[in-house]
Amino acid sequence: GAEQGLDDRTDRRIAGDLARGAGVDTSFGGGVARARERETAGMGLAQQERIATGQSRGGAFWSGKSLEIGTDLKLDPEKITELMRAFTGKTGDFDAASSSAKELASMTLASGANMGEMGSAAGYVYNQLKGMPDAAERTLDVMRGIVGQTAVGAVEMEEYAKQMGRVAANAKMFQGDVSKNILELSALTQLSIAEGGATSGADAARSIAAFANTT
Repeated sequence: GAEQGLDDRTDRRIAGDLARGAGVDTSFGGGVARARERETAGMGLAQQERIATGQSRGGAFWSGKSLEIGTDLKLDPEKITELMRAFTGKTGDFDAASSSAKELASMTLASGANMGEMGSAAGYVYNQLKGMPDAAERTLDVMRGIVGQTAVGAVEMEEYAKQMGRVAANAKMFQGDVSKNILELSALTQLSIAEGGATSGADAARSIAAFANTT
């Protein structure tokens, strides 16, 4: 029993040393500070919700949501809050933000994009689909498709997320399903760099906007 207790303490000490070596603050004071920062970020999102909708689920709900997702994905909860605030800042839809945050955060990690910019990109897409059945799920489907395109295309998601507003805004200028239109315009954006002479994500997005206006 004594030897097992010693082994357990040794394991905990080694784990703590490794965490500190990686720049993780494992102290009690550090944990309290992080909790306060998380609560403050949650209160900010709750205030944003109250201003936009006239009511709020409260800071505890939003900080708890960020903590839950952050723990599952081994990610700083404040990054989750950043993603949700960016999404709601574009859409005003807090239910969609809550239901989509984990999947969007997972896509962001896989693609190497910025959480805030990914939240904004998803918000731009959602605004084109708002009012349609299952708009939140459709948005996730579109974002999955775009992340897949960037994985094999000429523009990586880290850069492309900044251009989604310009691309998605033109989807309704064409007949057919808006979700498919966004994905097709996104594919054209990738092609404009790979084969069409565009030199950056921003340049490609401007080209697609000009193409939509001309057409």
